[in-house]
Amino acid sequence: MKLFKPILLIATVVSCYTCCPDCYNIDDPEDYQYYETNTGIIGTQGGELLVTDPDSDLYGCGVFIDAGSLSQAVSIQLSVDRNTSIPDHPEAIVIEFNPTGTTFNSPIVISLSYAHISSVDGSDIGAVYYNSNANTITNLDNSSVLADDKIILAETDHFSGYAAIQSSDNSNTYTDSRDGKKYKTEVIGGRTWMAENLAYLPKISTWMDAAGIAPCYYVYDYEGTDLQEASSSYNYQTYGTLYNYYAAKAACPSGWHLPSDDEWKSLEKQLGMYSNEVDETGQRSSGDVGYKLKSTSGWANNGNGSNSSGFNALPGGYYDSFFKGIGTGALFLSSTKQRDEGSFVDLWYRSVGSSFNGVNRWMESDMFGMSVRCIR
Repeated sequence: MKLFKPILLIATVVSCYTCCPDCYNIDDPEDYQYYETNTGIIGTQGGELLVTDPDSDLYGCGVFIDAGSLSQAVSIQLSVDRNTSIPDHPEAIVIEFNPTGTTFNSPIVISLSYAHISSVDGSDIGAVYYNSNANTITNLDNSSVLADDKIILAETDHFSGYAAIQSSDNSNTYTDSRDGKKYKTEVIGGRTWMAENLAYLPKISTWMDAAGIAPCYYVYDYEGTDLQEASSSYNYQTYGTLYNYYAAKAACPSGWHLPSDDEWKSLEKQLGMYSNEVDETGQRSSGDVGYKLKSTSGWANNGNGSNSSGFNALPGGYYDSFFKGIGTGALFLSSTKQRDEGSFVDLWYRSVGSSFNGVNRWMESDMFGMSVRCIR
């Protein structure tokens, strides 16, 4: 790898003294500092730290701070976090930029190597901040790739754990070990959602099963009992399975779960719904969130969406003793009960339709069959 010098951005740091007092209670160097190791003291005159040892796991990783970016000297250290791995990205190496918790008033530049990731040319590499406590991935939007050096440069506003990951369609997938079904996934607001309807189908239910608290699984317009025949149908292949609440709450694969009403609200706010509207019942139109959720094709009456969210909502209809709404509506269950009075249980759900670009928040019986999108 050749040494490189990116264009540096000016940033002002707000020190997190209590996080690491020894990192800040140091003398300020008199001039710009250069380091070719994983540690160094950078002060108010700025500096850069770039690991150049080709035998190091940190090779190509660094931080670049221009003069005036720091209000006081800081002892910086880069290290490989060997106790953390990013789900669905087994080749990713998390790099800790310490002192963790240091925040900046404007972005600084970090560098990450992706030489350890096989079969990439740089066009499908992204830089992310990984929060292991919340298990969330946040993309660093302002980034550029130095393909010859296998380096990605990115802006960040704080020190924490960062990684270069493969961001192609092949890496944004999850395979359910129960049936081998592969799902596209999408990170929205730091949470990973399935970008397809769940299709897990251990059995076929009929109207006679829809009583009490029995888990029920339906395939739109299929009224037989042959599992192979149902799973070969067009509606199953396109729209997945419709679940009642008792099936849905246990249907998501390990590590995933049925989203709560609050998690749906967070998604809606992330996509532009007004905060004073997310708690309302019925159709909510601010931010055209439904339009952003809906797929770009398949909706009747010219009701397609933009799918700018990547959620790709499909009009798979629902089941309430009869199959209804295919082509015009999508209903998604939540795990949150709106009413629980013995044999009367209602769940909050979301729906989008071909005739409007908002999102409906309503409650319905636990025995209705709806689509499921898992989250983690």
